[in-house]
Amino acid sequence: MYTPEDMEWLEQFGRLNLNPDQKRMLLFARAHGDSFTNRDWQRVCEVDIYTASRDIKDMMRKGCMAHPDKGGRIYHIVYPEEGRKVEFPGEYRKIEEMLDDRGYVTNQDIREILKVKRFTATRITKRLVDLGLLSAQGKGRGAKYIKKGINK
Repeated sequence: MYTPEDMEWLEQFGRLNLNPDQKRMLLFARAHGDSFTNRDWQRVCEVDIYTASRDIKDMMRKGCMAHPDKGGRIYHIVYPEEGRKVEFPGEYRKIEEMLDDRGYVTNQDIREILKVKRFTATRITKRLVDLGLLSAQGKGRGAKYIKKGINK
């Protein structure tokens, strides 16, 4: 479906684990001035407004899309910077401190450190995995999260 050139261009977003519609919209945006709207997404991917909004929010969370104007309707590609070191977001520094001390964190640790509920802790770990800062070892309640590239 995609040309070899398209596949090569998409590789820069490879670490983000994008779904097929998200990849399609990156290519659409690339061909249309690096931007698109929610309505473009609905039309190109043949989905409803809720699915389009969910996928766009996921891409914004992963850092490959942005809309610079508050309340704006046009989304723009955010290109990864070569050699850019992704750092822990400021609000999660306490998680990083525990990782440095103990080598891993669990969902329970994140709930205790940040005083959040299980669902919120799960979203936080997913975000940190998507950013390439953590990797999961194990599944479910026994999962441990370690800094990416470190095996303990």
